[in-house]
Amino acid sequence: MSDHARDIVDTAQGAVQGTVSPDGLRIFRGIPFAAPPTGKLRLKRSIPHPGWDEVLDCTQYRACSLQPTFPGVDVSAIYPGGLDEDCLHLNVWVPDAASAKAPLPVYVWIHGGAYTAGSGSEPTYEGSRLAQEGMVVVTVNYRLGALGFMWPDDGDPNCALWDQVRALEWVQENIAGFGGDPDSVTIGGESAGAGCSTCLVASPIANKLFHRAVIMSTVAQCTDDERTAKIRTAQFIRALGAASANATDLAGFSGMEFVAAQVGIKDEAPDEDFAVAHTTPGWQGPSLPQLSTGYTPAEADGIHYVIPGEERDSLLGSGFHPVMDGELLPGHPLDLIADGGAAHISILVGSNREETGFRVNPADSEITAPLTYGAKVDSLDDAARRAHWFFMGWGRLEPLGGGRAVAENLVNAYYDAEADGSGAAEKGSPQHVWNRLASDLAFNASTVMVAARQAMHREDTYVYRFDGFNNRNAFHGWEMGLKFGTILNESNAEVVKFARSMRSAIADFVKTGDPNGSENVPAWPAWSIDDGLNGPVMHFDKAGNHVDGYQQAAPAIGRVIEVIDTAFPHSSIT
Repeated sequence: MSDHARDIVDTAQGAVQGTVSPDGLRIFRGIPFAAPPTGKLRLKRSIPHPGWDEVLDCTQYRACSLQPTFPGVDVSAIYPGGLDEDCLHLNVWVPDAASAKAPLPVYVWIHGGAYTAGSGSEPTYEGSRLAQEGMVVVTVNYRLGALGFMWPDDGDPNCALWDQVRALEWVQENIAGFGGDPDSVTIGGESAGAGCSTCLVASPIANKLFHRAVIMSTVAQCTDDERTAKIRTAQFIRALGAASANATDLAGFSGMEFVAAQVGIKDEAPDEDFAVAHTTPGWQGPSLPQLSTGYTPAEADGIHYVIPGEERDSLLGSGFHPVMDGELLPGHPLDLIADGGAAHISILVGSNREETGFRVNPADSEITAPLTYGAKVDSLDDAARRAHWFFMGWGRLEPLGGGRAVAENLVNAYYDAEADGSGAAEKGSPQHVWNRLASDLAFNASTVMVAARQAMHREDTYVYRFDGFNNRNAFHGWEMGLKFGTILNESNAEVVKFARSMRSAIADFVKTGDPNGSENVPAWPAWSIDDGLNGPVMHFDKAGNHVDGYQQAAPAIGRVIEVIDTAFPHSSIT
């Protein structure tokens, strides 16, 4: 029940008051959707908020999860509600629905940030323009890093995913009061948010709470098994200086000490002989001088280790991922999807042409520019050494000849296939070869892997690729401002039209499960089980959106998919 005059909505936890914009958009910021995950609830799955008696002021953002910050960055501008362990808040944008004859579809957004950073309150994710497409938009905060993904001795793994489950439960309980339809809920996310979304789609617990998913740049393969997750946790606990991973031993450490240990600022085990890496292949990695030093993995069993201490440079001291916990995720997400566990979910999935393309930083030609995530190579041998670095420790690649042979074969295949390709680097150059190979390793192959598995069970699986501007400027995350309508040149009619085409296609999918309908988007066929790796893909490009077979623009991606299907701990084959 809502009171539009005072802009108050009653929820199961208590009444909340938001704001109304001049055009009638109703905005509620910082609604607590779960009990604060502190004290005895730290490292435990989230539970409903106990509620409040008075009307709660929800006109300003509340805190998001603790996370690393960087010198010179205005934290208050990026995270206007601040950072705190008490972080389980969501935000709601409701279009003026006074004349609506039926409840509106709901879009629940899960932010990215390598599972260690980000917020649903970032200015990029301001939901006004998406809501004006005719939907209720919800953005969610969740616990990050060790607090969200470690495997404690007497707590719950996957706390971050449980936070998202609780947010979806809140939507089912309360969204009708905001004019939303609990029977028409779509989840979405980008990068780590897409990885989480893939896990939620696959989860037999979570996927009862929504109906569709928009998965943007997922890392579906990067879900840890129990052994790897516990090794990550043990390494992190040693760096933190705790006696064990149980609540009693961790109670004396502040949340910011957790964050400091994650990034290597705090290290109580400086003689540690390895750290467990963030295992997204193709994602930056060490500098070229570091690659020259080499290292020997502690074990050749598929767990990837990196050299310790100062030589790690910008690598996280402890990376974290969702884990196969036997409950929320009873198996690998790719296997659960392949087995039909998400057969009731419609999926739109895609990624960007050069997710990890290298773009020179004007201040230092040896490193990538801000907001791009590539890595430099000067030769094909550099590209092979860089690929091999990711494959070290992946003993499961022995059937394909071992990590070094696999790396060299991939680089040669991409050199041949991408000779005429365009992108951030000169076509045919070693840098172009690595940009394309790394992008497929990190995200693009994952798009195809999810689509091919879901198409086994549904006829409404849709795939896109963001090509940017004539196959350029299609780096990781660069479509977000266009999709949300928050970062674009309003004076450039072509860019405005391009952004609207993406936004309206996604809005159509959120409303109906079909992205067709926008005049700016050509007919978009669904991926079929008979398409193999070459299903139809919508290319979003300012020069003109178009559809072709996926392998027309990514001819060697099958080689990458073979490596991932061999090396990662899932049993289904694309």
